[in-house]
Amino acid sequence: MQRALYVSIQDSSDKRSWSGTSFRMRECLKEAGYTVECVDALTTFTSPATRAKAMWSRMVGKKYVRDRTPFTLRRYARQIERRAASLQYDFVFSSGSMPIALLRERKPIVCWGDATFGALLNFYEGLSGLSRESEALGHRLEALALRRAAAVIYASEWAAQSAVTLYGIDPAKVHVVPFGANVDVQWSDAELEGLIAQRLAAGAVKLLFIGVEWDRKGGPVVLEVARLLQEAGVPCELHVAGVTPPGPLPAFVRLHGFLNKNTPEGIERLSTLLRESHFFLMPSQAECFGIVFAEASAYALPSVGTRVGGIPSAVTPGVNGLLFDPGTPPAEIAQALLDLWHHPAAYAALCRSAYQEYTRRLNWHAAGQALRRIIEGLTPSGQGV
Repeated sequence: MQRALYVSIQDSSDKRSWSGTSFRMRECLKEAGYTVECVDALTTFTSPATRAKAMWSRMVGKKYVRDRTPFTLRRYARQIERRAASLQYDFVFSSGSMPIALLRERKPIVCWGDATFGALLNFYEGLSGLSRESEALGHRLEALALRRAAAVIYASEWAAQSAVTLYGIDPAKVHVVPFGANVDVQWSDAELEGLIAQRLAAGAVKLLFIGVEWDRKGGPVVLEVARLLQEAGVPCELHVAGVTPPGPLPAFVRLHGFLNKNTPEGIERLSTLLRESHFFLMPSQAECFGIVFAEASAYALPSVGTRVGGIPSAVTPGVNGLLFDPGTPPAEIAQALLDLWHHPAAYAALCRSAYQEYTRRLNWHAAGQALRRIIEGLTPSGQGV
């Protein structure tokens, strides 16, 4: 059995880290049939020079990214090398590209992430308005990591394309494997039909928003959609988890706070919300993928998203939800939901299709099978790494 050295900056045992993705990646490797040695929870070091540059950048209205410098990435690499020295492994598998950028390693390296630095630049707020030096360093270190890897895997076509167009990476070593839902559910046909029937019998339409960033993930749009449904005479509840929206809120809003997936209570509360809601809405302004879309599909819950970033690789219109262009008026989104709600057969069909999309594509078992094919194809002989 081949052995993988799994590398992650985050603590891969913490299901709150990166929405549980670091943990699921590690377990996905195991399910794919590999023995996994783990080097994670890396300590981040920042040099005095970096801190000074960050301070100066702020003074002139710019940003300096502290964790994308040679100083920091060299220390990530040395931690990995030191801890891996006593371990036996056949290849390195990295959660994201940064841990491997300056890694001194002769064995094949595979990395799996959700975006390149270039794709995130001026897309996410944290990587907008960088100083010229910080931007140049980010590109240089990303390019080093991607060229060092034998295979580069992304959760979306959007991210994969950026590796090719922005960094000139050989398309033959760039792959797309969507992330799976960070929940474990399976419905029989009878259970699925019962779930859908229960939703259709509900007296009010329940909208669900999950996210820790209210504005970036489109919270104000969701709030307005809920208001418009109420105005149209459709009883509506908006359930919000992960964040407390600013300002006074209408009576139809229900707040559920942060859901901790490390606890049985958090998992059960998330499960209840996904099971009892009618639509999941996250019309993000910027998003690399959105694992919660996969989780909604696992509960046969249609999603509403925007055509930005990697979302089109998570939501397929008419299959597991609806997609709208950024800036679409909330009234147009509300009307689309009303059309579905007033046609129960169409709504039920979309629910069934969403669950089928989860069982076919948006789960970690399917991801593991895809990983296995990629890793086994790293050598011309087809014998794997």
